[in-house]
Amino acid sequence: MYQLQELADYVSFDRIPLSWEHCLADALDSYDPNWLESLPFDEIMTFYELEEPLCRRLSREIQTLRSDEKLNFLCWLWRQILFFAPEADCGDIWTWDSHSSAFSSHGSPVMATLVLLSGYPIHQKNMEKYHFDEAQIRMQKYGIRYYCTWDGEKHGTDGMRFRQMIFSSGLISGLMTWHGCLQFEWVPGGLAVLKPFLTGNPPVIFVHIPEDGPLDETIVSSSLKTATEWIPKYYSFSAEQPPVFFTQSWLLSPQLRDCLPADSRILSFQKHFKLLDVEECPKDFLYFVFDLSEAPQSLESLPENTSLQKEIKKRLVNGLPLERGLGILQD
Repeated sequence: MYQLQELADYVSFDRIPLSWEHCLADALDSYDPNWLESLPFDEIMTFYELEEPLCRRLSREIQTLRSDEKLNFLCWLWRQILFFAPEADCGDIWTWDSHSSAFSSHGSPVMATLVLLSGYPIHQKNMEKYHFDEAQIRMQKYGIRYYCTWDGEKHGTDGMRFRQMIFSSGLISGLMTWHGCLQFEWVPGGLAVLKPFLTGNPPVIFVHIPEDGPLDETIVSSSLKTATEWIPKYYSFSAEQPPVFFTQSWLLSPQLRDCLPADSRILSFQKHFKLLDVEECPKDFLYFVFDLSEAPQSLESLPENTSLQKEIKKRLVNGLPLERGLGILQD
């Protein structure tokens, strides 16, 4: 039907992602050009309580996909990769945002938003499967809405980056729940970096911190308390082997103790976790502190709009270590 190079060129990808190669045959076998018609997008937009401007933009993109079969098929391919492909076949999905000219000729990042929302039937089944209560269902809806609009609000993006599409698909899978200001993702296969520190094979829950999540101590404590109470019920974990809650984040960096005042909310957040290990990861600081996906040509050009930016810039310029920490939630 289509050659992958043809499709990659059509949306201005620099190269053909390996995940496209691995999943093309299955996508072609199951492809129906009218697949969009099987999805109740009006119902979807109402369920997630999307605002009218975004609904109109999504409707325009759907019309484009109906008249452009290459874009239509690409969305189908991405949907198959996002929701159905084995992990071994889609490992490079996180690199899709690295194609610097993507969508400069055809398509738009709204395609990623539509692919995410096309998981609505899967989301419905999984919320029922895991017996999410009404409060969690509200948070699930909030989470999808949050990620559908985050890039537009923060970066002025028409749509969403692939990284946001991928991360928020954890909500669709039912493996990610949202409690208060934090997100909690069950990792059924465990995490290799964590296994040396665990006894047996307990369920592990990755604690994620949204980019704009307030780290007020009262809210954080409440979020952790609610999650530790409800998550074992959702997934029917055994009382004999309770889940281990962990995070791996720049927020657990030991270097932050030298950069922040003692009453910092970040340092208060660190106290909830027992630090197990660290690894050098300056890219995380560039992204979360300076909103940059890669280092500028001159580190001296980094902004100093906050005291934290000033301290992290100083460490980067002087070649000092910046590590992210791995830690488990303390009792």
